[in-house]
Amino acid sequence: MLSRRSLLIGAGAVGAGAAAGGLVWALPGEEQETGRPDVRLGRDVCDWCGMVIADGRFAAAARLPDGTPWRFDDLGCLLNKLLKADSAVSGVDAWVASYLDERWLEADAAWYVASSNLATPMAYGVIAVATRAEAEVQSEAVGGTVLRWGDLVERWVPGEGLGSRAGAADLAEWRWFA
Repeated sequence: MLSRRSLLIGAGAVGAGAAAGGLVWALPGEEQETGRPDVRLGRDVCDWCGMVIADGRFAAAARLPDGTPWRFDDLGCLLNKLLKADSAVSGVDAWVASYLDERWLEADAAWYVASSNLATPMAYGVIAVATRAEAEVQSEAVGGTVLRWGDLVERWVPGEGLGSRAGAADLAEWRWFA
């Protein structure tokens, strides 16, 4: 028969072991060097602006050919970093979160809506969605423009966004301020 003291000592040892195991499990480990980088909302910071990534609807991520992960709080920050980097955009894998359900999408497969009426973390006014139909619904709701990845890359001015590269005539054609 176990004495009360032996039982308490044994229970304490088991509890301490479980706590230590949980602590080791919670420590950050080696991240994979391929695929989409994990984005931990409220913990990771944007690799462009340094803000905490707090809202998953606007998050983005990229991985360089050498395996280096990048994480972003706003789709505009991703574009800024990609276009300021010396590496070609085509050499970087990029992902964006769907504004509607925070599901991760490959950047070149997603559809985008740009509007000055969209409040995004860094005020670039661009969101991503999975389908053209979703983009058209969102565009109608905010008076925006539906775009593809190539459109964004082509028209983006690092640090400034869409509004300043094309000039007033192109913006009116894009319905940027519609």
